[in-house]
Amino acid sequence: MTNKNLSAHDYIKIISKIEREDSNFEKMQEFLINFAKSRSLKFVTDDFKNVIIYKSTLNSVSPIAIQTQMDYVSVKTNKARFFSFQKGIILFKKGAYLFARKTNFGATSLAGMALILELLDSDNPVNIEAIFTTNSETMIGAKGLNEKNIESREMICLDGFCDALINSSSAIFANYMVRFPCEKEFIFNSPELKTFHLCVFGLANGLIGENPKAVNSTKLVTELLSKIEDVKINNLTTKNKLNVVPNRTDCVFTTTLSDIALKKLIKHFLILCRKTNKFIQIKCSRQINQTLVLDSFHKALNFIKDLEQGIVVDDERGKVIQNLSEVDSENGTLSVQILSTDEKTLKTQIKYLDDLCDKYGFSGGIVDIKPSFESIENSTLVKDLEESYVGLTPLKKDVLLKASQAGIFQEKIKSLDIANLSICVNNPFSTEEKLLISSVKNTSLWLKNFFEKKSLCK
Repeated sequence: MTNKNLSAHDYIKIISKIEREDSNFEKMQEFLINFAKSRSLKFVTDDFKNVIIYKSTLNSVSPIAIQTQMDYVSVKTNKARFFSFQKGIILFKKGAYLFARKTNFGATSLAGMALILELLDSDNPVNIEAIFTTNSETMIGAKGLNEKNIESREMICLDGFCDALINSSSAIFANYMVRFPCEKEFIFNSPELKTFHLCVFGLANGLIGENPKAVNSTKLVTELLSKIEDVKINNLTTKNKLNVVPNRTDCVFTTTLSDIALKKLIKHFLILCRKTNKFIQIKCSRQINQTLVLDSFHKALNFIKDLEQGIVVDDERGKVIQNLSEVDSENGTLSVQILSTDEKTLKTQIKYLDDLCDKYGFSGGIVDIKPSFESIENSTLVKDLEESYVGLTPLKKDVLLKASQAGIFQEKIKSLDIANLSICVNNPFSTEEKLLISSVKNTSLWLKNFFEKKSLCK
């Protein structure tokens, strides 16, 4: 890595070609370390594979932290059977956007890393602490980051999906775990009994807070299964990333319903679903008869049906605050994510779920909370960012309606002033993901103007 003064667009191309599989960050960490070494920049790493790179060409100016995530794991569509991530992602340009065929490509993190690398690579006078954290899903990287490695008291986080936006705060995120009994029952095989594998998929991922009408695949599966009178569940599973509404759910079930009757029922249900979700797919195929079923799972299905569509809207403020995100029938758990703008709203949702658990005789409670963040009153950081913005679209300020690592940083470093800048990504976390090229250019210019302003003020 010897070329210097590359643009953010150049780095997007470079980073997209780095190997990506599962949650393996070694390749990205190796890239960042080699980048720092080739430019004689000081850096530190930790056991969580976080990397901090320091660049100081203005010793008289207080350092400013700029942070992004290095999560760049990709998810392919079912049709992309022969697609491999071993050689990274091939990006394509169409009109004003960059995209990858039949896969997402971690556009937000990719653009954030590219913008920071451009700053580190430029000749612009700066004093920055560039923080690259891992595991945005669990936020373990942010939790494990050693605050002693950060001198800054101002931090810019690159996260979000709307162009020219400053988020001066974020929502509280909580994970509520429901536990239900999963007694198993053996059913003797009979000519009438059939076992099926059902899969609902193809929905564009909905991000909590971005699309209140996003459909939850788990809710659709439970709606469909409730139409089969003698259905018995073998297992039902769905998993998804933090802040994302499930878009694929699998279930194995038994029934005495005929193949023709089941096919007709699913076809009618699919027609109704496609009136509002044209990309939804439902597949149901016969399996070898299974005799083990979860006899008590009917209560869990009813619990899921009682959840208010998996997403609850606070009518007073119109904020999306709840989402059924994960079901593990084998271990008898449901995970409900709560996104709240304040402590009062969070307590209201916890009580709602407590009451629902009491109704069905389940146990439940909060297992994890990610703190919110809020820029300090009369924030100099936000003011300087507003004054240094130059672009074609109007600048906006808003509350970030998603869980943010910034809350963890602010909890670690008291009086840390934080602002969150967004880069425009359409359909984030889905296989329809698109990165707006002009937004990357605008944000790049914005950051350069900001740091130049900082250097002139001292």
